[in-house]
Amino acid sequence: MPRWLAEPTVALAFPMRGEGDADPPAVNPEYTPLTNALPHLEKLAAGLGTSLIPIVFNWERAGPWCQPDAYPPLGGAAPFREFMARARARGWRPALYGDGMNWCVGTDARNTGYDGMAYFRAHGGEAAVVRNWGGRILGGVGWRRNYVACAATEAGRRMVLGMTRGMTELGAEVLQHFDQRAAARACYATDHGHPPVPGPWMTAVFDTLLREHAAVARSINPAVVFSCEGGPPEAYLQDFQIWDARAKTCPLYAFLYHEYANGFSGLYTNRVNDEALRLSVARALVTGYILNFALRDQGRIAYDWDYPWGRAVPDQAALVDWAGRATRFRTGIARDYLVHGRMLRPWTVRGVAERDFGWGKEPAVPSATWRAPDGRIGVVLANSADLPARPHLELEGEGTRTVTVHLDGRRTERALDLPAILDLEMDSRALCLVEVR
Repeated sequence: MPRWLAEPTVALAFPMRGEGDADPPAVNPEYTPLTNALPHLEKLAAGLGTSLIPIVFNWERAGPWCQPDAYPPLGGAAPFREFMARARARGWRPALYGDGMNWCVGTDARNTGYDGMAYFRAHGGEAAVVRNWGGRILGGVGWRRNYVACAATEAGRRMVLGMTRGMTELGAEVLQHFDQRAAARACYATDHGHPPVPGPWMTAVFDTLLREHAAVARSINPAVVFSCEGGPPEAYLQDFQIWDARAKTCPLYAFLYHEYANGFSGLYTNRVNDEALRLSVARALVTGYILNFALRDQGRIAYDWDYPWGRAVPDQAALVDWAGRATRFRTGIARDYLVHGRMLRPWTVRGVAERDFGWGKEPAVPSATWRAPDGRIGVVLANSADLPARPHLELEGEGTRTVTVHLDGRRTERALDLPAILDLEMDSRALCLVEVR
């Protein structure tokens, strides 16, 4: 685990062009050339009181996610590298996303209208991509039209590793190259050097590709960190240090693997209004995730990615305060649990109101139970609501135990005979850690 993952850090994603992925490709002067983003990020870092993972979106020359015809990047390579160097000098960890095994051959007219078929053919694309059982190329639909590289082919690996080299040479310290699942795709080609059916060869060739990917990137920057979209498959868990959780309400992957790979909460988290946005922070915190937000015009935090910029803007001051406190709590008093710990089956919390913002009923005070490496048990609670809450926490176990409550900077301690019920009084937007030892 890179040491900086245990330091207060917030991920901020922003687009160099457009308001999302598939919209018209207007260039955003706040972020293009890339050095223009620095004043906005510096202001947010100061308000949050944290370091940053600046995630640069829509940076590719030909249009969003148009790889491998991505270079030089939008706004030019020189300001791009300058931004990366200045970001790293501030202790930030700038990130770039690639599109993994996807080879983009075009975008529709509402985006850049990119036509990449000539580039695809000139660079050996037809020999690089997976085939269906009839021998035809798979893919090529949607607002961006992708074919999928076969990891067993030299041309396919060359495309992927060319993107790896290019992104690292631009100065990124976090590479999320495998953005559409970290795995080889099934291929039925008879001339790719693998059996023409799905099978164990897929794991073997992708494992080799990941080794080559790491070797290329770390030959340029030994400190580079690898991420992927969604949880890394168990077979490749050792190859990723962080991952984009796209957090839903069930933290199953964190329950299984958090101590091996810290995640960040990702976007697309149902942030439909200020209450839901604050709840997404609380949900991410108790799950052990690094917080992640999207930026819109003027360097302001948006509700979520792909939300049009013409709609309402969240309360910036309130959100920055809440997110900053939550992040410092995660890497401060709760660090042994939320960074280095193992998630346990949740202890019962009663007496908490529930709200439904479109994903079903969720508690206004999310909670989770963790075990620190030294065996201590910790229950983390976060009240995202505008009103105080009075959770009743059911402490499990037997015998007399020391119970320590850390509630918004106040520490109290008592001996309790377990099992027991602990009544908590949490103000609006309060953070709490209950430790049992």
